[in-house]
Amino acid sequence: MSSFCGGVETDVGDGYAGVLSMDMKRMDKFIEIDLKSRAAHIQAGILGPDLENQLLTKNLTLRHFP
Repeated sequence: MSSFCGGVETDVGDGYAGVLSMDMKRMDKFIEIDLKSRAAHIQAGILGPDLENQLLTKNLTLRHFP
């Protein structure tokens, strides 16, 4: 799990009947990379170090972990 900023905490107040948390750990790859523009289509569940390793295979780097 990578929610270091508390994104999956369920303290939402009394105005909500429930809370949904979605596990995206299997969404862990980049789909495509446009080498000319250096734009990438990346799945939402990838962790920073894993993304960096996949980008390095194309001689690219993210330079930060969101």
